[in-house]
Amino acid sequence: MKNLSSVAALMACVALMAGCGGGGSGSGESATPSAFFNPVPGAPAPAPGPGPAPAPAPVAPELPPPVPELAAPSTVAGLTTFYQVGANDDERKGYSVPGVSPNSWDLNEDMSLEDGGVDQFDGALELSVSSLRGATATSGSFPNDQVYSELKFLTPEYAGAAGTAGAVFNSSTPTYATLSNRPNTTTIAWLTPSQDSRIQQTVTIPSMNPGTLTWNTISRGSASASLGNFTGETAFFRVVLRNSAGAITGTLFDEQNGSVITGTRVHADLTPYAGQTLALSFEARSTYNPDNSKFGPGIDNVSLLNGATQLITNGTFEAGGAGWTVNKPVASQNVASGTRTVAELTTQRSVYVPPTEKWGRWTDAFTNPTATTITSTVSYATNLGSDNAGIIYATPGTGGRSVTTWDGDAEDRDIAMVYGNNAVPQPYTSNTGLGGGDASGDLYWAYNITVAPGATVTIVQFIVLPSKVTGQTPGATISTLATEADAIALDIVNNFRSNVKYRNGMTQKQIDTIFNF
Repeated sequence: MKNLSSVAALMACVALMAGCGGGGSGSGESATPSAFFNPVPGAPAPAPGPGPAPAPAPVAPELPPPVPELAAPSTVAGLTTFYQVGANDDERKGYSVPGVSPNSWDLNEDMSLEDGGVDQFDGALELSVSSLRGATATSGSFPNDQVYSELKFLTPEYAGAAGTAGAVFNSSTPTYATLSNRPNTTTIAWLTPSQDSRIQQTVTIPSMNPGTLTWNTISRGSASASLGNFTGETAFFRVVLRNSAGAITGTLFDEQNGSVITGTRVHADLTPYAGQTLALSFEARSTYNPDNSKFGPGIDNVSLLNGATQLITNGTFEAGGAGWTVNKPVASQNVASGTRTVAELTTQRSVYVPPTEKWGRWTDAFTNPTATTITSTVSYATNLGSDNAGIIYATPGTGGRSVTTWDGDAEDRDIAMVYGNNAVPQPYTSNTGLGGGDASGDLYWAYNITVAPGATVTIVQFIVLPSKVTGQTPGATISTLATEADAIALDIVNNFRSNVKYRNGMTQKQIDTIFNF
């Protein structure tokens, strides 16, 4: 009886659910719990219809292939020695720009590479042409007579993190410690190589007893700022005062192309500027050429005393750049030569050295200005700085389109030369042992081109300058590979057409007329 009464109570509770709010419709009508609902016999309820069709998956828009940043005229009056940002893996760190670049790309007046910074070359990619037009044979070399005013600086332009700041603050390199006029401090402000690098500090010059500004300049040789190789190029180092609008209101020292024009190298009387608040600015347009022992300019021990009170903040730079403002000069490291007629072909050479890479690109365009087809052999010569001690081999995986070499005497940094398709290299000889001297001192290769009347043929080549010296690797043998140079060269060979960085800074006409990639 107890169980029956429990079931009856349960049924009664279920029957009363509608009235107790257990699922009512809200209209006052009772609702029967679905668990106890018995459908009336008859035709089955229709099957539910198909649901709405799923929305089609979104189709990703078809993106155009990436395109290179084509060259355009730059307003920068650039240097003719280029630099790249990167770590220096060579144990001789003193041969790089301190804290800035492991190598320098110093152009000759024939647009060949002179040195590479640490004697990688004694001249690279020197160009000559032999042509035949009908029965007329001519030959010649791209002349070593370019002047600075002929050069055309092009985009891309770089500044700040993609290039270099106007100064770095260090003195960690032993080479600089040997300078006879180096002050006895541990940190120096080095004005970096650019067309206009500056460090500035705002100073209020006392109305009474304005004092004498003093400083040290650190450099090799008589010139504080060093020049490139092109006639008409300029270099300067100056100490000036600028007003709040940036205009020069006073020149304390001015050295142009190694000659002092104004002032004295290490001090200046500030009496003419008493009571003024001005920006003290150390400025330079300068290259670095370590192989010729030209560094600098470096700045140290800047001082302006008002009695016993020092008015210059951190003039010894022991706190790095604290108290100083450093500019970010804009760099153009893409330059085209003026044209020359070489073996009847109108020839123009262009060089592009992106600051964040470890390679430079040479682009040589040959145009036929005549009404007759010209067949030509275009030849390139490179003299290695390893002086017959080079370990030379075809770059692995490139199918003979690149060559790598490192110095068996462990002196010069590694290099690779990428010449692409259709090149005809002459045989070379690798050193038979470390520290020997029986390797080829020169590398030669050529291209056979045919140039129709009015047409252009463009040859593109790359020089790879990593910062490594494989000869300094413990346990290196003549079978050791310069792996970083190899990897960069292989990527250029495989991806020149798919990676836009290898074509940035070219003109569309150059790209459309490439012969060897």
